[in-house]
Amino acid sequence: MHSPKVIWENTLKLLKREMTSVSYNTWIKDLEPLAIDNNTLVLQAQNERYRTTLTSLYCISVAEAVNSANDTHLEVMFVVPSERSRYVGADGKPQSMMLNPKY
Repeated sequence: MHSPKVIWENTLKLLKREMTSVSYNTWIKDLEPLAIDNNTLVLQAQNERYRTTLTSLYCISVAEAVNSANDTHLEVMFVVPSERSRYVGADGKPQSMMLNPKY
């Protein structure tokens, strides 16, 4: 499976074509892919207001675009900056992709 960044870049191309430019630029463009955790693409929203709107209005269409653009079966979850450390280590790498170097 591709990295969260690659999956999101593929998705953005599709969403840009499918959405109005106002909706895309306001709600989607600045989302940051953090990790893939338990078959869920974790995207960071700017703040709680953005997360609430994204979850209620765009979650299904974003998940459909993720899966269509990448031939995957992922869910989508939006988090806020204060939750970032749950998914990204201090080195900026996704926690779910950090492997034990002894193995």
